[in-house]
Amino acid sequence: MRNKTKIIAVIAIIIAALGIGIGFAAFSSTLTISSSATVTPSADTFKVVFGNSDMSAPTSGTTTVIQNITFDFSGKYATPGKSRTKTYYVYNIGEYVAYLNSVTFANATPTCTPGEGTTPSLVEAACEGISLSISVVAPDLSFDTQTYTQTTTDISGIALNKAEPGGTGQPHHNVQVKVTYAANSARADGPFSVSFGDVTLNYGSAD
Repeated sequence: MRNKTKIIAVIAIIIAALGIGIGFAAFSSTLTISSSATVTPSADTFKVVFGNSDMSAPTSGTTTVIQNITFDFSGKYATPGKSRTKTYYVYNIGEYVAYLNSVTFANATPTCTPGEGTTPSLVEAACEGISLSISVVAPDLSFDTQTYTQTTTDISGIALNKAEPGGTGQPHHNVQVKVTYAANSARADGPFSVSFGDVTLNYGSAD
């Protein structure tokens, strides 16, 4: 009887030991150790702003909105087939690469105002041939020129690098705002002005 008791006790100890080993193995097989850090850009570290020149970056700024786009069509420009262009310069003065995510037109339809002595009905007819386009150009040829004529919210592949310490020049995009008076449009009999709503270039830290 004692021998049987000892044998049973030994078997019980062995089973218990195996159970502990199996339990530990099962636990350790699902153990995962990960190390990661998330950095969230803030208004202090992510800055994309307009500058007045393609030669030097501004040191501050808070907007990438082209406000109240207005062009005058007078003299030789008051003729179908002509266009007017303004260029803006977008700089990345932050700590992260910036990506153009969307271009938003508040109003891509022009408002045309007759100048002195110009017939309003003729300006109204001419206004139907006026269109607006926004072209984003990379001076470093990092992407092909992209042109937008209406709100576009799925833009990708247009990166604006941050300035590197000790590097020469400041990365920037040229943004060309073009108002075109189509060649087959009605002709006004004098000068007139054309205005559009704001256009916003939305840059983010992710493409």
